[in-house]
Amino acid sequence: MIEQSFFQKRFDFKFEAGTSRGILKHRDAWFVKLYDTETGSEGIGEAGPLVGLSVENFENLSHEIVKIQSSSFLVEEQINNTYLIKNFPSLNFAYEVALLGLKAKKEGILFDTSFTRGESEIPINGLIWMNEIDEMYAQAISKIEIGFACLKFKIGAKDFDQECNLLERIRKHPMAKNITIRLDANGAFEIDEAEKKLFALAKYNIHSIEQPIAPKNWDKMAQLCSSPIISIALDEELIGVCEEKEMRNLIKHICPQFVIIKPTLLGGFSQSINWIKIAEAQNIGWWLTSALESSIGLDAIAQFTSSLQYSGFQGLGTGAIYEKNFPTKLLLQKDKLHYIAEK
Repeated sequence: MIEQSFFQKRFDFKFEAGTSRGILKHRDAWFVKLYDTETGSEGIGEAGPLVGLSVENFENLSHEIVKIQSSSFLVEEQINNTYLIKNFPSLNFAYEVALLGLKAKKEGILFDTSFTRGESEIPINGLIWMNEIDEMYAQAISKIEIGFACLKFKIGAKDFDQECNLLERIRKHPMAKNITIRLDANGAFEIDEAEKKLFALAKYNIHSIEQPIAPKNWDKMAQLCSSPIISIALDEELIGVCEEKEMRNLIKHICPQFVIIKPTLLGGFSQSINWIKIAEAQNIGWWLTSALESSIGLDAIAQFTSSLQYSGFQGLGTGAIYEKNFPTKLLLQKDKLHYIAEK
């Protein structure tokens, strides 16, 4: 018999985490814990929606969990049913991770890979949080000096000319001439100015830009993707799209160069694999990205990433952004994420 329990936790940022949608000071999450009374094994998964981005919010997620606690909800039904709990992708992700932990042959090992055996690592990009321009420059140079070969800049909320000047300063730095630069606009560009801004940014040798305009503008996004100005990666555009027919229609209509896979926001690993298969069928690239999860969610996403045939830098965090976090087996060395198997 499988027993389940829930607990919630607030994570305070060590700094004011700036994005084009505002400043984040903390993040709330629910955790699903499953226990097999026959074998004694257990698993834990994290459900943490992001304010203003997830299709669910923390309040209605909490109401859903209360309903589950008071019902005869069958945990086993979650297996291979990513969207069984309608409209709560982060909760589906939590159950999927918890069930993997419950069935793991070795405690904590959701995917037996060279990464989880401590034999390989995952290259990741260094995230530059939105802040005052000089502070963003300092963040970037610090990460380059540490050894990051790929930086991702949050843009779209500051004065655009200042953001361009920042990129110009970065490119002029002796150590930054050959680094890979990714941008994330979080849909901040107005439709009628997006193309002009992409042309302005292109001279800084940009690898890609995530979601330059707001989602649900398929025709305009398709137009931007058809132009060779800067490669475009869809991010928010995928959130809330869960039926396979609509997923395929979106990809075929827009034809982006990349898609961003965020298991917490898309509904778990099964749904993430569906997106990857659809993208690859159209010769569209992808990479995995975490979404401010605690060490529990991040550990699961890193393990999942290691089980895939990925290439290039992944958008995985390190869990070091919070004042207090759970213990972790993840270790960052330069720009490589390692799994300390014996820890």
